[in-house]
Amino acid sequence: MARKPKNKKDDDNEELESYLTDKFNVEIYDGLTEGANAGLFEPLAFFKLLYAQYEIVQANKEKPLTVIKSFSTLNITDHQKWYLLDKLAEFIEDENNTGYYFAEDEQLDICRTRIEKERDRVAEALPLEQRAKRQPARERQFDFEGKVKPFLETLLDRKARIEYLYEVKTEYEQTFSNDPNFSWPTSEPSFGEKCELEIQKLKQQMALERKPQAESRTETEAAKHNPEFTTARQVLAVHYLLQYVKVQNVNKTEIARFIEFLTGKSYDSIYKKVREPLKLKDSEAEKDLEFVKAYFVKLGLSEIVRMIDNEIAQSS
Repeated sequence: MARKPKNKKDDDNEELESYLTDKFNVEIYDGLTEGANAGLFEPLAFFKLLYAQYEIVQANKEKPLTVIKSFSTLNITDHQKWYLLDKLAEFIEDENNTGYYFAEDEQLDICRTRIEKERDRVAEALPLEQRAKRQPARERQFDFEGKVKPFLETLLDRKARIEYLYEVKTEYEQTFSNDPNFSWPTSEPSFGEKCELEIQKLKQQMALERKPQAESRTETEAAKHNPEFTTARQVLAVHYLLQYVKVQNVNKTEIARFIEFLTGKSYDSIYKKVREPLKLKDSEAEKDLEFVKAYFVKLGLSEIVRMIDNEIAQSS
């Protein structure tokens, strides 16, 4: 028997089903079919629009103003535009998350912040009844038990947990500090208070771990520290080694963690140097380059020596 040909409705249903294999998409589907924004978009049409806009952002991430301008060409209402911008910003944040305070792709993160700013601008022009529809989703973002604690379990490093908690706590305070329509239930600690309690617990655990290490460190070990082995020079050395072995597209956070492991220096000071290892206008830069170069000369790594000589020549 000949197979009955599919009609367009069958094709649309299959395409829609293909989107509903992801939790993020399922939440959108529920919101558009039975939530506060039910009927705002036809779900399949919205998924196509959302991911088409994400491709535009990716292709133009170095031109954030062009990205924002592209939204003005869409033939949709302000309420629909607000919803699209909100979900697009949320998707970019999820895709660009490294698990630490810093985004994986900084340029893409800049676009995200511009999109959020445009979203908030559009929201201010919405009628009050439409503004109210965005409140539940915004509050769910700050679900300590349902979202924050499970994510903390994925971070093995306590310092990374603290950084993440400070980030979400600050975002919570910035979101609701000037909102006269929002108040946290008085029967329980607020989201910010829960974050602060968790931060203090983690800090106490770190202090207990450091105490035995500090007590075991002798005066002889402290005296061995050479003041010429500065963080800037150590970062420069690793910077050239990574270039030499052609390591590319590695997140700066991971490089900083690696140098922290090798040197025992402060992660924060290391990360600042990793972001800009070559400040050639700095009066100390050439002296640091010559100091690091001497070690590579002794190791016979002539290619790295040439790299450093080129940097010195450009700075003079």
